[in-house]
Amino acid sequence: FVAGILQYRESSLAAFPAPVEDAKTGIRFLRAHADEYKVDVNNVFILGDSSGGHTALLTAFTQGQKNVLDSDLYSEYSAEVNAVVAFNPVTDICQPDFPTTPNQGKADS
Repeated sequence: FVAGILQYRESSLAAFPAPVEDAKTGIRFLRAHADEYKVDVNNVFILGDSSGGHTALLTAFTQGQKNVLDSDLYSEYSAEVNAVVAFNPVTDICQPDFPTTPNQGKADS
């Protein structure tokens, strides 16, 4: 198998939906270079932690929907994934200031 680390623009650098656009572009890049990197394009999985898990879920949930959280780069390739592993993803955005752990929001958290 092949593992790749996809960098995406965080919200401090670019507003939503930039992270999801970047994730989909990264998947398409890997598909475009599948022969070079020996990528099995029939088994693409994504994994993320915290905001990365949120981005991974949105990447999967919006697949197959044209022009939804997407970019034009490598548009001839699919950004679809077979599975998502989301560790501690942000899933409740209705109350973003509600603490989910005792130390959330502290300087060392």
